[in-house]
Amino acid sequence: MQDVDFNLKIDDARNVIKKDNNLYSLIFLDAFTPSKCPCLWSYDFFQLLYEHLEQDGLILTYSTSAAIRSAMIEAGFFIGNIYNERENKFTGTIAVKNKSLIKHELSEYDLGLINSKAGIFYRDKNLTALNSKIIADRELEVENSDKISSSRFIKDFRRNK
Repeated sequence: MQDVDFNLKIDDARNVIKKDNNLYSLIFLDAFTPSKCPCLWSYDFFQLLYEHLEQDGLILTYSTSAAIRSAMIEAGFFIGNIYNERENKFTGTIAVKNKSLIKHELSEYDLGLINSKAGIFYRDKNLTALNSKIIADRELEVENSDKISSSRFIKDFRRNK
């Protein structure tokens, strides 16, 4: 069994990781929902996590949001589904640098959502923005996007199946 080193830090996670020089083999991202706390789900935060993940490291999260998966991909990760055998369903997302660690690829449906307006991710360029600003900026980007809406994508996908 591998030893686990645990050091509790009470601060904004963006500040903690910016000051950190460690590489991690596992990051479990269990932040509040992206619609409430987008600062920990932004493309820019995922770029920072990418820099702090070992080559064979994993990020695991409950989120299956198209926006979150899109941000992870844009930050350089390969992503896949987490399969829960007990519940016999997919229950989250895995993000890795080493694609061979992906056991359950995303479906055509998942990839389609990522390429729709639902896949427009949160941005926090300086990793200092307030959640309300991050949300407002994304809403404006979605509104001005010429990508297909998620509802249109879902309707078309179901019709073509």
